[in-house]
Amino acid sequence: MARKEKEYRRLPGRGHHLSGTSTLWLGPDHLLRVDSHRYAEDYKRFYYGDIQSIVLLPSTRRQSILIAWAAVCVPLTLLALFSPGAWAVFLGCLAGLAGLMLAVNWLRGETCECRLQTAVQTEVLRSLNRLRTALKALRLLQPRVEAIQGKLGPEFFHPEADAAGPVSNLFEPGLTPGTPSRAAHPDLQQDERRVTHSSGAAHAVLFSLLLLKAATAATDIAVNHLALTVAGVFIYLAVAVAVVVALIHQNRTDIGRFLRWHVPASLGYVCAHFLLSAAYNAAAGLSGKSTDSYWQSLVALSETSAWESPWLMGMSVFSIAVSLAIAIPGWLGLARFWALRPSGAKGA
Repeated sequence: MARKEKEYRRLPGRGHHLSGTSTLWLGPDHLLRVDSHRYAEDYKRFYYGDIQSIVLLPSTRRQSILIAWAAVCVPLTLLALFSPGAWAVFLGCLAGLAGLMLAVNWLRGETCECRLQTAVQTEVLRSLNRLRTALKALRLLQPRVEAIQGKLGPEFFHPEADAAGPVSNLFEPGLTPGTPSRAAHPDLQQDERRVTHSSGAAHAVLFSLLLLKAATAATDIAVNHLALTVAGVFIYLAVAVAVVVALIHQNRTDIGRFLRWHVPASLGYVCAHFLLSAAYNAAAGLSGKSTDSYWQSLVALSETSAWESPWLMGMSVFSIAVSLAIAIPGWLGLARFWALRPSGAKGA
């Protein structure tokens, strides 16, 4: 085992297939792929001198995952809001778990497909399925290939290339690493057209809803009315949907990093607001103030003044402060994005 640890170094990333997992290991003169099954392992070697190119291609897997978790999270949230007692807590926990998985998959970054080509075959490296992970792995692989094939070029990879078509084509003779091969891939001659120029509409809707949520919460402190309480619930649900839409919309667009991070911040607000509401309902149930239906709980909530309930006042202040903290800088960033937008660019 000690000898194996000296000879092989595991690369970042782990891929999954129907019967197990796939990992990559750096060997002394080859790249080793290990496909682990339930009771066995398959090994395949790619000698550094035989590697002609490694191509990273963008995939829609991340977008599909986000849509799938959103399709689970939103209905569960609605069911939790309109279910009584223990069912609300149970469904709320499931919705929170789905929301957590949604956030985790977004934070893991862009998905990609990594293809390794030799003179006789092209193999998909399943473990390098996230762009961030693939970049780390390929930077570790580069010196091993250079030791056999010679210097590959002055640059290894262009990190900003993840917004274009094929993300990178590495190690191909005569090319600077990170430069896609247009001879091998004629469809890359118009890489720039694959960059989607965002209109910013999804972010504008999200920031507008957050401002509306802050205004509703502030008004609800001063005026107790059932209509305001119901409006607050529907605006909150609209914010949750807008967050998911913005997450999907900004994928592979020219939306800047400043605006991008407002979306997960909004997702954090949605999750925190949901947990605070669930805690309030649980506390009401333990104190014997639980109701038989969600509508009755809305009526009771509308009749309770925030000035008489420190918990409600805290939730209202939290909602106002966080909504404004996200929406106002978001609108300023969006205005700057529109001002710097290239003339004639078509928005997504």
